[in-house]
Amino acid sequence: MLLDFDGRIEEVNAAAERFLGQSTAALHGKLPAHLPGAWGPALAALAESKPQSLRLSGLQTYRTHTAHFLDRGFTRRFIVLEELTQELIQQEKQAYGKLIRMMSHEINNSIGAINSILHSFYHYAPQPGPDDRPDYTQALDVSIARNTQLANFIGNFARLVRLPPPSPQPTDLHALLRSICRLLQPQSEERHIKWHMDFPSTPLFLNLDAQQMEQALLNIAKNALEAIGRNGNIWVRTTAQPPSVVIENDGPR
Repeated sequence: MLLDFDGRIEEVNAAAERFLGQSTAALHGKLPAHLPGAWGPALAALAESKPQSLRLSGLQTYRTHTAHFLDRGFTRRFIVLEELTQELIQQEKQAYGKLIRMMSHEINNSIGAINSILHSFYHYAPQPGPDDRPDYTQALDVSIARNTQLANFIGNFARLVRLPPPSPQPTDLHALLRSICRLLQPQSEERHIKWHMDFPSTPLFLNLDAQQMEQALLNIAKNALEAIGRNGNIWVRTTAQPPSVVIENDGPR
């Protein structure tokens, strides 16, 4: 945002219009301190060489800072607004991923040691009396099984935050979409949600990782079901040139 000699807004670019939710005409002539919402107080307290962070509703986060230049011997200020939302989300995602991998490593190390000790206890299975022996071995079996399930769960969770590199193969996108529709059909029928597949019966082969693409499309389809709730429609359309897939729903949210 470029300010005039009196410190009022003179020009803004398209990004500033989007951030502030107002047009250039609406912003022209206003003092930054008089902008609506949290913007006004934040920009009023802005000082040179002291950038500030501003978090609006939800996750929307911005960095604001101001500087000046000389125009015909007079000082003019400008304000720079930078959106940090995606950068912060990415940083948080990396931090959570690192934490989950560290927890997975520690938990699996402990589970491995515990299971090793439990397996060694089978050596003592003949020692209890005939009445107690089944309970003894059953307790060992249950403990080892539960530990193994926990290790598998933690391992799968760690793999979720560290996707392997994609392995592209020629894959029929239409067949992939039909399989997802079949998978969600019982749930859809229970909710009275109809699927409309609007694409040719001929295959549409694309070079992609089938497993990762299937998971991504499945997540989108589940979100569509959740958005509808009950009694609605889901449309699935594809185009060959350029290759694309569109999934729409008529849900209220």
